[in-house]
Amino acid sequence: MILDTIKNKLKKYTNYTLYVGFSGGADSTCALYITNLYKEEFNYQVCAVHFNHNLRGQESDNEAIEAEKFCQKNNIPFKLVNLTFKDTTNLEAQARNARMSYWEKIAANKENTAVILGHHLDDNLENIFIRLGRGSGLSGLTSLREENTINNVLYIRLLLDVPRKEIENFLLSNNIDNWQNDSSNKEVKENKK
Repeated sequence: MILDTIKNKLKKYTNYTLYVGFSGGADSTCALYITNLYKEEFNYQVCAVHFNHNLRGQESDNEAIEAEKFCQKNNIPFKLVNLTFKDTTNLEAQARNARMSYWEKIAANKENTAVILGHHLDDNLENIFIRLGRGSGLSGLTSLREENTINNVLYIRLLLDVPRKEIENFLLSNNIDNWQNDSSNKEVKENKK
């Protein structure tokens, strides 16, 4: 089911250059793997972009190595972007801004160019609850969009209606079981409890 759903979405991007934000986690691995499956059928180019935020020492470096290995194994062009931060305050916002700046550099104002992100249904629900917790009014409760343009970059979220468990099951059914689990994500979830 997941393949049919995403294949129908990808048809729209025939003759595009599609950059896929590839952390190596289950969601971005799924988005990259499926996007790559249809590159010849829909005649688009695929390139995986991995951001090494250099915040978790060897763990960050190992994730970058594993991401590159996955791309080599699947014949996917791979770009590693190393990020560094001088100031340690609000690192999450700095990292997001650095990624957005990179996407703008390679994809803004370029015809038939887009960035695919691995956000999924669980992310969308979490986003709504976070906004509720911050006291957002109705206008602030809009969920993530499947497609939107920010600073002249087209962002696509192919998995927005797919739960994480279904993503993991799809990967396992395709003999992909070595996705990365960022330890800082686990820490954030534990701190929210």
